[in-house]
This record gives sequence, C-alpha cells and structure tokens, in this order.
Amino acid sequence: MLLRGRGLRILLLLAALLAACAKRPNIVLLLTDDQRYDSLDVMPNVQRLAAQGVNFTQALVATAVCGPSRVEILTGTLASSQGVHLNEGAATQFDPNRSIALLLQKQGYTTALYGKYLNGYRDLFPAVPVGWNEWRVFRDDILDLFKTGSIHVNPVLSWDGKLKRVPGYSTDLLADFAVDYIRRRASDPAVPFFLMVSFSAPHLPLLPAARHEGLFRGRVPPPPPSLHEDDLSDKPQFVRDFASGLENAPSSNLATWDDGQERTFEMLQSVDEAVGRVMDALEKYGIADKTLVVFTSDNGFLFGEHGWIGKGVPYDESIRVPLVVRYPALARTGTSSAVVTNLDLAPTFAALAGAKLEADGHSLLPLLLLPRLPWLPFARLDYEASMSLEQGYRGFRFAHAAWVMWDDGRIESYDLRRDPFELDGAPPRDARGG
Repeated sequence: MLLRGRGLRILLLLAALLAACAKRPNIVLLLTDDQRYDSLDVMPNVQRLAAQGVNFTQALVATAVCGPSRVEILTGTLASSQGVHLNEGAATQFDPNRSIALLLQKQGYTTALYGKYLNGYRDLFPAVPVGWNEWRVFRDDILDLFKTGSIHVNPVLSWDGKLKRVPGYSTDLLADFAVDYIRRRASDPAVPFFLMVSFSAPHLPLLPAARHEGLFRGRVPPPPPSLHEDDLSDKPQFVRDFASGLENAPSSNLATWDDGQERTFEMLQSVDEAVGRVMDALEKYGIADKTLVVFTSDNGFLFGEHGWIGKGVPYDESIRVPLVVRYPALARTGTSSAVVTNLDLAPTFAALAGAKLEADGHSLLPLLLLPRLPWLPFARLDYEASMSLEQGYRGFRFAHAAWVMWDDGRIESYDLRRDPFELDGAPPRDARGG
C-alpha cells in the first residue's frame, strides 16, 4: 500500500534528517553582543544569508543577559540550573565540561573560538577551557571596557593561552581570523570543524569602525510607542524609578533612542561585512554547502523603551534576537514564526554531529526542513537578579502572548495581538484576585 499524505511527508522528513546527520557538517556560529531582533534591515549580507536559509522571526533568549545567555547557547540548558545566575563570574561558575564544544570534539570535530567567551573570563585569563583546539579570546577586563580602546580596538587576547595584544578593530580582526581558519580547515575535509565567532559589537561602548562613523546619522526608524509609555504602573518599581531618573536627566529618551540606534547600526556594518567575508570564504574553498551557518545574538537591548536602558527585562526588545540558519543540505529557504530559543542551538549542533545531549532546548532540524512545521507553543523565560535589576522573574513567552511573574509576586501579562508593544501588562482579573 502506497504511503500518502502525512505519512509520506513524515517518512521523507525522517529520511532527510538521517541523511543530513550522517554527513556531519561543519558548523559556524556567528554571535553578536546585545543585538536587537529588529536590526537586520541594515545588514545586507545577513539578509543574503537569510534568503539562502531559514529566518526565525520569533527567536528568543531564555535569559536576557550576556553571561547566562552564552552558557545557554553553549549547553542548551538554563543557566540558572547550572548555577550561573549573574553576568559577573559566569566564566568561573560555568563547567566547561558541559560545553557543546567538548561534545563536538569527542565526535571528531576540531573547534575554535574567536572573540568573547563568558563574562568574568579575566579571572581565568589566559587559561583555555577544555573543548577548544584554537582559542583567541578577549581578556574581558571590565575596568577597561569603557576606556578608549577597550575590547573594540586593539584588544588583549588569550591566544591559545598566551597573552597577546592585537592592533586593529576587533570585528575586522575576528573576520580575518575566521577567513584564515576556513582556509586552513578546507584543506582537511575529512575532519569537520566547529567555529564560533563571537563579536563584541554592538555592545557598549558604541564605537563603530572609523569608516562607518556617521553613516546612519538622521536615518534611524521612528521610535516605537513603547519609547513614550506614559503609564508604567504595570511595570516593576525599579523600572519606574529608573524611568523617573531618565525624565530628569539632561537628555531625553528620544535622544537616547536616536543616538543609540545610529551608533548600533554603524557598528553592525563591520559585523555584516564580516558575515559576507565568512560566506565568501566558504564559497571560495568549496565547503559552503557542507557547512551549517548560524547568525544570532546573546540578547537584545532597550534604548529607553518602557523607561529602561539596557537588557535583562522580559520585554521583546530585550528577549528577542535575530536568528538566521543556513544549511543547504537540509534547510529549505523560508521564514519561520515558530517560538524558538537560544536553548535550541546546542541540541541542533549535537544532532548534526550524531551525538546525544541532555538539554532543555530542542533540535531545530525539523524546522530547517519544514519552516512552517507546527512547533512547541511557548518558551520559558528565566532570570535571576543581577547587574542593575533588583529582582528576578520567571515567565513564558507564547507566539501571541507573554506572561511573567516577578520575584515579589507581581504578574505581567500581554496579549501581543492587541498590544504588540507591551504597553499594558495588567494581568487578567482572576490573576489579581478580582
């Protein structure tokens, strides 16, 4: 009896997944720092990448702050479940034996990390954690972060465990490293590689390459309604207090928005050029079709929306990130509105390498083959107080709704169809005891 309809589609899906996993592709992870989900319009090379793969428009991070989010990317499990609760100290709290890099090594991959590792790496510098064959990583000296030079210019690296200051703009340097690595690895096609390029851009301080200075002056999009949210009574007290401080500051929220967007877009130009150079190198050396390429960020950033500047809060400007995946051997081109998270990356890499990984996330391979496939209905949000936040939260983000409970018991909920800018977080009456 011939298979028809759904049965045939499922059989073809399984066959494609098995064939893709059997090939053990190279894996390239391109990771930015604090990039919002709504910034891809100024990145033509990333758009080209998206046109050749799957663009996930509802990609989220479970923990919207750099260190914990990167732990989640490297492991597929919630950072809090691993004892990583804060930005500071993430590198020393994290057990590198749980990293996807080590798992891939055990599957025969050679691995490289260029750029940013985890916050607090300065306490380990210049040591190289297990799992990495090549290691060119920023010192992460928080005392130098906002000084002229910082990690954006003339960065100090642990170069395979040796101290080295490298002159140049860091995004360009990372692109140089990546292109050279691809050239070298292409000469040994029998050994797959995992390359993680972790840009410092567009993290503060907003310091674009000189060639991009002023490129977006006066060219930013109009501010969203959330920038001028008049009623913050549904937001936490510490957010209201911060917003009050903004109102009394010499510069307005609008000035913060304009300057922040302009400088961010300018910084992303060098990132976009780096993405183009990586893709060109994969093509030049004949391995583009054998390589999974992922472009994403560790979290977003607010420039005054909801009265907040920064990240860590459970609003879309903070938790939503770009996510583009290209893998011609498996992925159909298209757009997916499935709710996916940073927890799904490591399981995806493990599946392609033929390895087992215990994780909170799920492999994205089915969505690469069928971007419109019905998917998990929600993503769990998880944050413990750190940095400038006075309390943590737990919550869930659905495709068209968000629900958050703060540590003090306050609840926020949003109907994203009716309220896409999350202006009215008042919970339903029954959640308020009404």
